[in-house]
Amino acid sequence: MKLIKLSKWAAKNGYSYRGAYNRFNAGKIEAAYKNETGRIVVPDSEEQQPIKTIVYARVSSHKQKDDLERQAERMVHFCISNGWQVESVIKEIASGLNDNRPKLIKILKNPYPIRIVAEHKDRLTIFGYNYLSTLIMVCMLWRDSSS
Repeated sequence: MKLIKLSKWAAKNGYSYRGAYNRFNAGKIEAAYKNETGRIVVPDSEEQQPIKTIVYARVSSHKQKDDLERQAERMVHFCISNGWQVESVIKEIASGLNDNRPKLIKILKNPYPIRIVAEHKDRLTIFGYNYLSTLIMVCMLWRDSSS
């Protein structure tokens, strides 16, 4: 991925350097960061692949199949309201303790940048959520107060 300086990003996007700097400080430039030398860098949007949005819904038992459908529907509406185009909706019936869920594993093996949207972090996993969120961009409809 090619990185460009904030000044170049500002020129490409019609901002003054000061305006771009203010946007950076407000957290409004996606994926921009200060590198180890203190320079603000931004991924070059011409080089970036679009992030695919995948909705992942899970329930623990077949008795909850109706809940699974409603959960997936809520997540799709959440994505639409955020302006994200949903690439696919993955529904799985399996325990959150099971770390061998074929559909989730297939999502995680995707070599391209992805955004996984789940209703709550326990829909992805009961344990190890912080590892997942470190490796991938995970969005949830409701974030609990502990995260």
